[in-house]
Amino acid sequence: MIKIILPLFAFYLIGCSTQIEESSEFDNGIYSHQKPNMNKKLTTAEAFADRGSFSFEIGEMDDAIKDFSEAIRLSPKNASYYYNRAEVYRILKQDTKASEDYKKAHQFGYQ
Repeated sequence: MIKIILPLFAFYLIGCSTQIEESSEFDNGIYSHQKPNMNKKLTTAEAFADRGSFSFEIGEMDDAIKDFSEAIRLSPKNASYYYNRAEVYRILKQDTKASEDYKKAHQFGYQ
């Protein structure tokens, strides 16, 4: 159980922005612990990454991958988006995709 909880907690700390409450387009779900509105039109990479983090936390891995992928499309040099998507791929045992994203994350400065 510790093996699962620690990566999830670390992932949460990495993926959640402190600015969500202030200005994020993704304003429902994270703080109310409700499933996010997946049909809401988002426009910023940060909003997609925030929703992807929440989807990950509630076990909606396909939605998490879609949102992290869109965040990467909008902000292709953001290392944490690649790292977070790699974590989802790792949990889904998609090792090749996880490895590619880990490499990209490190390439863009993820420590």
